[in-house]
Amino acid sequence: MDFSVESLETPALTKAQLADMLFEQIGLNKRESKDMIDAFFDLIAAS
Repeated sequence: MDFSVESLETPALTKAQLADMLFEQIGLNKRESKDMIDAFFDLIAAS
């Protein structure tokens, strides 16, 4: 999955897209990827 801000209508990625990127580029399984993205946003929200 190759994302480019220029190719997006709005320069934003969904949580699902971020999780897919972790899955494809780092090799985490889909559940781990989703959990990592959720934990990241939980940390941001708690700040």
